Amino acid sequence: MIQIDQLNYAYGHKQVLKNIHLEFPENQFSVILGRNGCGKSTLFKLMAGLEPVKDGLIRYSGKPLSDFKGKDRAALLGFLPQFHKTVFPFLVKDVVITGRAAFSRYRPSKSDLERVDQALLDLD
Repeated sequence: MIQIDQLNYAYGHKQVLKNIHLEFPENQFSVILGRNGCGKSTLFKLMAGLEPVKDGLIRYSGKPLSDFKGKDRAALLGFLPQFHKTVFPFLVKDVVITGRAAFSRYRPSKSDLERVDQALLDLD
């Protein structure tokens, strides 16, 4: 489902990703491990389209990430950063339902709530 080819990324002169080749098969659980500062968060930001890919290619189902815009991109992926500070005491369910916002016009339907419940059950 996700393919990464020849991905390179640098912050100024500091190269954090070099010639990355990865594949994340559909319907499989994948893990990325590495020491602090090795580029894991940067990789996820690139995969989510939060940072521009300048050198390399990220594909979802064979199509470049850059081909997905607006609702198509929202339907494809969601991103929750490792560290997030909120001013409200949201429940996990509240955070998960925000992933349906692009499809529900910010008014979750019964179906949206059922999908969230099922996702939380599936992920234990």
